[in-house]
Amino acid sequence: MINTVDVETYLRGVVPSEMPAGYPVEALKAQAVAGRGQAFVKAGRHRREGFDLCAGPHCQVYGGATIEDERSDTAVEETRGEVLVWENRVADTLYSSNCGGHTANNEDYWVGQRPEPYLRGAPDFDEAELGLSFPLARGALERFLKYAPAVNCNHPGHARASTIRWWSVTPRGELEETLRREVGEFGELLDVRIMDRGESGIVRDVAVVGSRKLVRVRGGADIRRALGGLNSAFFAVEPVKGEGELPAAFVIWGAGWGHQVGMCQVGAAGLAGKGWGYRRILAKYYQGCEVKRRY
Repeated sequence: MINTVDVETYLRGVVPSEMPAGYPVEALKAQAVAGRGQAFVKAGRHRREGFDLCAGPHCQVYGGATIEDERSDTAVEETRGEVLVWENRVADTLYSSNCGGHTANNEDYWVGQRPEPYLRGAPDFDEAELGLSFPLARGALERFLKYAPAVNCNHPGHARASTIRWWSVTPRGELEETLRREVGEFGELLDVRIMDRGESGIVRDVAVVGSRKLVRVRGGADIRRALGGLNSAFFAVEPVKGEGELPAAFVIWGAGWGHQVGMCQVGAAGLAGKGWGYRRILAKYYQGCEVKRRY
């Protein structure tokens, strides 16, 4: 079934699908502007299939008329026609659920992608207030990933504990099977080493050390999938010593949920709760862009 709608009607089904309608209205407005930009930038990506946008996360989640809510409808109406613009073109206003405390450069998650000046990683907290300044040394970063400080996206009314910080213990044999499906044969798994991080701490490059060969995995999406479907690429990993030479398991702990590029949705809610308006929120997450009314 293909649903033919105008952009504003489409957004009434997108905003409450992508962001809970119970969030502060200024956060919902920021989501409406970002969602409108995504509609224009991504329109046509399914042209060969006979429609512009799918209803899933590949484009934007669209729940249709049944999910519409008065609060999110108001946010859409009060920002009608507004998009973010960079150098007179509609900006690619990417967003994700929870950045874990720091957003990421677009080319750090999608390795090889052209850097976008407005998609720069930034702390989702007041650096002076927390006494932290990125990039962090390894030990400090691992502590940051383990213990959730008072960042904007660690909001008690909006953030789930499992998205702000998370961890897993995976037996070596289980992780071996997962990795083989993604990267091929490498022998017995000896170690998983983080080889490169972006300034935000996001993992760009991982080495899978096997008894037969070493395999590199690059890019946030591929790394997350290869390691069993991690919540984000903002993590640390440590082998657990076994009885012999091989590790018994691997502990992985990390922060956030999603790709962490652009707007942090829970962070936007936290900022709105502090009294920030939607334009100020958007200016933080999309640096150098302007809000323009296109119609």
